[in-house]
Amino acid sequence: MYNHDISSSKEGMSVVGPLIIFKHVGTQAPENKEQNEKEAMLGCAPAHKLFELLTVKKKEDVAFPRKYDDYEIGLNVSAVPNGVRVGFKSYPFEPVEWYDADHMGQYENLDISLR
Repeated sequence: MYNHDISSSKEGMSVVGPLIIFKHVGTQAPENKEQNEKEAMLGCAPAHKLFELLTVKKKEDVAFPRKYDDYEIGLNVSAVPNGVRVGFKSYPFEPVEWYDADHMGQYENLDISLR
């Protein structure tokens, strides 16, 4: 009965990583915690601006893409709006790695390019 039911819990479906997380933290100085919390609840940037930071392109040497590895994923971290943090999660049960431009070496294991 369910042979043609394709859902994320069925065999053959998988989540590709890393998961990219955008967290709104507020634009005020750290000592103004209450205002930052209010800004974070409302959001510091619209979703479409955050999604525009992400690029997905087919690799040049691939004629017909058939899997995730046939694409190049890029994230323009230099254009992240003020008040937003970017995090990465490679595996579901690992903690989030929050982006820090001073420690770029720790992101070499990700399947995306940061610019």
